Amino acid sequence: MWRWPMHLKRCRSFYAAVWLALWSGADALRVQSLMISWIVLRVLYLLMYILDKATLRSLVWFLAL
Repeated sequence: MWRWPMHLKRCRSFYAAVWLALWSGADALRVQSLMISWIVLRVLYLLMYILDKATLRSLVWFLAL
């Protein structure tokens, strides 16, 4: 439960980055691809957390940066 505030912080940053990219005229298809990739990586991160795979979890976290 203690990780929930960090999740909310990341979501706000994610939404702000997407909005800024679209507002600045970035290619919408590229932004969409990056959004989907980030969401998939976050789900994989959660799965690695549940399965207690620390090394893989760190790798997924790094890729999601």
